[in-house]
Amino acid sequence: MSSSLASFVVGRFKGRSSDHSLTVKNCVVTRANMLTLAGILAVGFYVYQVTFLFLVWSIPITNVFIILTDVLDGILADKYDEHTTLGKFLDPLRDRLHMTAVLWNALLFGGGVVACPVIVAVVFEIALLLCAILYYHNFGKVTGVHFIGKLRALISWVAGMVLVIMLYWFEAVDGHALFAITMTIAIASVSAFVGYGLIFVLKIRS
Repeated sequence: MSSSLASFVVGRFKGRSSDHSLTVKNCVVTRANMLTLAGILAVGFYVYQVTFLFLVWSIPITNVFIILTDVLDGILADKYDEHTTLGKFLDPLRDRLHMTAVLWNALLFGGGVVACPVIVAVVFEIALLLCAILYYHNFGKVTGVHFIGKLRALISWVAGMVLVIMLYWFEAVDGHALFAITMTIAIASVSAFVGYGLIFVLKIRS
């Protein structure tokens, strides 16, 4: 049982970049897509909570829900064979919206202290998006989920959860901690850009 669970977790973490047997459909209404949309709506609710200080004690719980939608939508897509073109667009959209909301949350409390890593993270996330657009333009398909993207997401999840728990459960505003959290996210974004950029270049040259 434990070995099967470990294999499942490792398989999910590796991503789908090399799975050529995967069938991508043009469906819109699927379990996986609805869960991803729920995650996008939850990001909007998170921004509302931060902006209007609404039920601030539940902000970390909102973030846990967003992360769970990211984990579970792929599992549902695998289980029910519901990988769709729309899902391949919505999933990274939800991730980037969530990351942007977390960075904005940090900026509200950290101000100029975190401005540099926040700007770096946003710039390289935009660069990643442009890289994905170029990949689609050249190869006519969306980039597959890669180990690099999974690792970046994991780092962002952990950093984001540390941020909201620190701010809303411990009510601690520490400039050094905020800088470290946002810098961690920035480094993950830069590393992901470099990794996906190399994959893109190697794909073109081959």
